[in-house]
This record gives sequence, structure tokens and C-alpha cells, in this order.
Amino acid sequence: MDVGSISAMRLADVHMKAGVLVLKKAMDQSEIQQNMLASIMSQSLAVTQAMERSVNPHLGGNIDVRV
Repeated sequence: MDVGSISAMRLADVHMKAGVLVLKKAMDQSEIQQNMLASIMSQSLAVTQAMERSVNPHLGGNIDVRV
């Protein structure tokens, strides 16, 4: 093999490794954003439930059971 073809192979390898690292970083960022969104949604649900309880405090406090 000549120097030019070896250089081209090395360059292609570097490009491939760089692409893999960029994709890996994008996947990590996506996972972080997914976790943050899940956290925000769970907090929003808790706030919504608290607001519903404050508007109608008498609902859901008792359970009527008949046998």
C-alpha cells in the first residue's frame, strides 16, 4: 500500500469515530432532556392535583361502603 491510500484509510477512520462520538453526545443530551421533561410533568401533575383539592376540599375525603 502506498502512503496516500493509508492516509485516506486513516482519515476515513477518524471521520467515522468523530461521527460516532457526535451521535453518542446527541443521545446523552436526548436522555437528559427526557429525564427533565419527565420530572417537569410529574411536578405539574402534583400541582394540578393540589389545585383540584384546594378548589373542592370536600371531594375524595370519605368513602361510603355498604355491605
